Amino acid sequence: MIYTGSSESLVTEFKDCMMKNFQMSDLGMLHYFLGLEVKQEVDGIFLSQRKYATDFFEKVQYDKL
Repeated sequence: MIYTGSSESLVTEFKDCMMKNFQMSDLGMLHYFLGLEVKQEVDGIFLSQRKYATDFFEKVQYDKL
């Protein structure tokens, strides 16, 4: 489950409630999800496929050799 919010205290309260009622663990901040790179900054959350594109172009380059 991925969750987020603008209030850190509400996010913590939600997480604590979920952990009391369900068997789950906190994996920390999200960095990758379904091939998307997730960057969480002060001014927003940014999604990119930089790693996917880099890996793709490296593979294409190697296939040409």
